[in-house]
Amino acid sequence: MNKIMFVLLSFVVFPSFCLAQAPAVNVPAVNVPAVNVPAVNAPVMPMAANPEGIAVLDFKAEFESGIADHLSYFQEKCGFALQTDFNIGNLSQGTSEENRYSVSSLCAIPLTELSMICEKGEAYKALVVKKIKKFTCRFMGNSEKLSLTLEDSNLIWAYENGATNQSGYANKILTGLL
Repeated sequence: MNKIMFVLLSFVVFPSFCLAQAPAVNVPAVNVPAVNVPAVNAPVMPMAANPEGIAVLDFKAEFESGIADHLSYFQEKCGFALQTDFNIGNLSQGTSEENRYSVSSLCAIPLTELSMICEKGEAYKALVVKKIKKFTCRFMGNSEKLSLTLEDSNLIWAYENGATNQSGYANKILTGLL
């Protein structure tokens, strides 16, 4: 007879013996408030994205991790660190499970294009340093529009999930702005 079978048989045949070997423990009674639990088939409401929500905090960590490489690449090529403005609550609105890891890449498109401009030579790098001090990325919805503007040395990139050729658009606008 194997050991598991013996132990199970011991509990069935000699339950008082098995329990008698265990030390007695006094557990105080605790009043636990009633909890309203939804029915098994009830739909689970998705968590709304808000600055304090866990979903947004998870998104923020993923976003900051993803954008860090792009910012350091920009700093390496252009010679300075940009101030940044990433409204995590806004950016998290533009994400879903399918594209949650791509938001930092979408925000980085103008940074990549600026880095390539800085690589062209010292005159281009000096122009970028002179004109751009801050970078802002915003999610604008689910259409096919893009916007890249320069306001008081703040380069503002507004992207949309459905837009195509975002790099080409950013390059064209940056060439005109600089």
